[in-house]
Amino acid sequence: MHTKQRLVVLLSGCLLFSCFSSLKKPMTLEERIVAQEAEIRTAIIEEKTIPILLGIYPGAQMPLVFPNLVPGIEEEVLVYWEWIESTEEGALKTEKTAYGRLDKEGLEFPFAQDFHFSRIYTGVSIQLTFLYKAPTGEWIQRRILPGILAQEVALPAQKKHKWVQKGALRYGDKSIQLMDMELVPAAQRAAVITHLFELIILPQ
Repeated sequence: MHTKQRLVVLLSGCLLFSCFSSLKKPMTLEERIVAQEAEIRTAIIEEKTIPILLGIYPGAQMPLVFPNLVPGIEEEVLVYWEWIESTEEGALKTEKTAYGRLDKEGLEFPFAQDFHFSRIYTGVSIQLTFLYKAPTGEWIQRRILPGILAQEVALPAQKKHKWVQKGALRYGDKSIQLMDMELVPAAQRAAVITHLFELIILPQ
């Protein structure tokens, strides 16, 4: 009897030890994706309807990192991306999906090598959406709409500094602008779009 009890205690101890060991073991990327997808299915997702505009000067190289795309990130989180295109019938079709790592340094843009600037000129509506978990705990879905910049130096230094102060300019160099239109006053959005973009296709 005592032998059986010792065996049960020993097995229980081994089980507890294995549980604690598995808790300490860091999750793989695949495990984090599964856990995140399970959480998203039960989450209330807030959708930001005012998009982030990605302006590109033709021929520019897409940067691998967009610093400060989402403010207030205190630790690394996974971000789910969708590349959506409009069909000829007007329906939305998901072409590609990807996961990115968002941290204090910025965010890797998953479709950088696949992004083809001429497709914007042909009138094909491209919509990039990403889903991330805010520091406050809620899930937020944002859209990025690509457009062609009207000139190589899209923002003069004075205006660029102004938008940096307001937090609207998420990334900017001589050939790329990443602008959060939600942080541009509503009365000025049309003027900013007209000044920055030669062509941008807004969704219906």
